[in-house]
Amino acid sequence: LASTQILQNKTSAALGSYQKILAQDLRNFNALILAGAYSKISGATESAQQFFARAQTLNPKGAKQMQAILDMTLQNFKLALNPHPAPINGKPAIVVLGYALAADGTPQSTLIERLKVALAEYKLNPQTAIIVSGGMPHGGVTESYIMKQWLIKHGVAAEQIYIEDQSKDTVMNAVYSLAIVQKLAVDKIVLVTSASHMRRAYSVFLALAMQKGTKLTIDNLVYLDYPDLAQAMTVTTAEKLVIVRDVLRAAGIWAYPGIQQ
Repeated sequence: LASTQILQNKTSAALGSYQKILAQDLRNFNALILAGAYSKISGATESAQQFFARAQTLNPKGAKQMQAILDMTLQNFKLALNPHPAPINGKPAIVVLGYALAADGTPQSTLIERLKVALAEYKLNPQTAIIVSGGMPHGGVTESYIMKQWLIKHGVAAEQIYIEDQSKDTVMNAVYSLAIVQKLAVDKIVLVTSASHMRRAYSVFLALAMQKGTKLTIDNLVYLDYPDLAQAMTVTTAEKLVIVRDVLRAAGIWAYPGIQQ
């Protein structure tokens, strides 16, 4: 119920549900972390501190890690979005996040624009692997299949493109893409998505890396789907809520226990 209320942007109602859970189960660590995180987003700082303090007594190491991930996420609300492709140092990979295909399986304009940005980055770094991430099928094909075909058509070598075709949302984009990143043994990724999606995607990828103890540098590169960069930097309360929800999922607290991570 609380998870559904969060999805419906009913934060106050969700906090009430977490309180009811905790009234019956004082030692519910996940409920304490969730209540603390959403209280903080809502501006109830004192309540948030109390929830996290209770979580600390149950699981000091886990609470500390969750607090670090949440603090990182709050900092990323001010993430400087980068719309400019550039040469990359180190041993990197480009990770391009998919976008829903049309019903007939053709790519929509948002996906094409993300691919154009990734292609521009690739041309400056032609030895770099590209991971295309997106598993939602339409018209008999997945986003990642279409993304790979588009990149090949525009000059990227097929053997440099790695398909991630299992994910159905941003959290799973991160889970499955980072598994490929580990196999490639790269130390940096350039994450490519729309500006409106980057704060969430960046935070989720970083939270998952932190949760797994993976040492990885993440750079952001955006398709600017706003009139200008100043407007892209504005973060609404609704966006903050969605970011925190998905970050907590990436950190190991399932949205629907036993059903959806």
